[in-house]
Amino acid sequence: MARLLWRRPLGANSCHEPPTHAGRDSHIGLEPRAATMSVEDKLAIQEVIARYSYAYDSRDADAFAQLFVEDGSFAVIVPGESTPMVRRSSRAAIREWAEQRLQERTGRFTSRHYQSGILFDELTPGSALTRTMVLVTHQGVTEVAPRLTVSGMYHDQWRKTHEGWRLVHRTAQLDRDPGLSQR
Repeated sequence: MARLLWRRPLGANSCHEPPTHAGRDSHIGLEPRAATMSVEDKLAIQEVIARYSYAYDSRDADAFAQLFVEDGSFAVIVPGESTPMVRRSSRAAIREWAEQRLQERTGRFTSRHYQSGILFDELTPGSALTRTMVLVTHQGVTEVAPRLTVSGMYHDQWRKTHEGWRLVHRTAQLDRDPGLSQR
């Protein structure tokens, strides 16, 4: 008995292209297709998504970079900009970027990445496309409570490797510019 999974309709944006405003809600007309991915694979990808938050928020640039394939890429898109404000195109470049960002906040504030609402748009035994909502909080060393600093959506492309599931490309499409355009 075939299970049904869902994929984006033809013409919907892929996760490695910056989504247009119209494409943000293009998932409304989802179409069924035959299942090709196990529940175990879905759980493994969800675990990598969780590891992303834990690695970054615990300031472990090495563990963060290892979540990507060697030639993986990472981009950040803010509203009103036609090109990504951040674009890194290798595991080494992603690690270097993360190390720099994490050093800048040491002793100043703690961040927490809350990822939820994971959707599998395309599923095969060796690749996947997902969307994940994200909220990021920061808490300064003198602040009593965390404050929301960023919200948005991750658009991910995945590959199953001998090391397990890894990110091929992750685009963070933010709901507002947290100051990246001023850097």
